[in-house]
Amino acid sequence: ENGTILYGSPQVTDQLGYQPGEMEGRDFQEYIHPDDAAELYTTMSRNIHIGSPTMSNQFRVRRSDGTYRWYEDKTIYAVDRNNRRVAIGTIRDITERKAADDALFASRQMLQGVLDTIPQRVFWKDRDLRYLGSNRHFANDFGFSDPSEIAGITDYDHSSSAYAEHFRTDDREVIESGIPKMNIEEPLIRPDGTTIWLRTSKVPLRDQDGRIIGVLGSYDNITEQKRAE
Repeated sequence: ENGTILYGSPQVTDQLGYQPGEMEGRDFQEYIHPDDAAELYTTMSRNIHIGSPTMSNQFRVRRSDGTYRWYEDKTIYAVDRNNRRVAIGTIRDITERKAADDALFASRQMLQGVLDTIPQRVFWKDRDLRYLGSNRHFANDFGFSDPSEIAGITDYDHSSSAYAEHFRTDDREVIESGIPKMNIEEPLIRPDGTTIWLRTSKVPLRDQDGRIIGVLGSYDNITEQKRAE
């Protein structure tokens, strides 16, 4: 319970490059990355004292060659025969998975940044016509402050039923036929009661195998152009 390593199995020491028994009797924080050590120690101490049954964490561990790799632990808490509260756990190297996750997150952040910068409104839905996401302009047009608020809702949650069914009919046609609908001009009443005009395009949303998994749409707000006309 004071952070001392009581035992490290041969599998653990071999994975980290240490000799059998080399880690025993030392403070486990010596092996944890400085940016992860304090939070991990606090979490483990809290769980040991409250008797939490299990815990899982991700943190960086220093190997014998001085390099750090990401590990995920699965830990249970118990009381040993000396009446000490102890943590018993296993670790798994997740460095490659973590790198892939970080790269995917960065890619998504960059894509969202691009989508939020372009003037067009962009959205995408699954086959059940629930929104999977949008850019910020689209979210703002329908009264939301952030694109994250769009995920999981349907057109019935932000439009009148008449408009909602119209949008969904178009979406179904694109999904079922696989044929895009391009440059359709249509009016829309916003939540604040004002009417705007849109020039909308929709194409099938496909997965990596080419199967249609939803619909991807975009539109331009052409209200000023329509007023001028």
